[in-house]
Amino acid sequence: DNYVSIHHLQDDRVIKTLFRKSLKSIQEEALHPALLRCHRSYLINLTHLQQIHGNRNKLTVFLNQVKTPIPVSRQYMDAVFALVSQPSQMA
Repeated sequence: DNYVSIHHLQDDRVIKTLFRKSLKSIQEEALHPALLRCHRSYLINLTHLQQIHGNRNKLTVFLNQVKTPIPVSRQYMDAVFALVSQPSQMA
């Protein structure tokens, strides 16, 4: 609900930080232009995008330093495909 776990790199290690905010409020703050909502439970940083796997029925993304695949819901698929096809916006 109002707690968000942010996983970020610090000294080449993944660190987890807990914030008392909603994911929607973090998304609206637009802290970085490469942040993208891909699921109701996930925002991803496209600069760390390693691979997209699947098709329109089931799509997952893989990020650098993250072993667990991250799901992309149907609601956000078009946004993921649009931004990934324009890499100049991810810088």
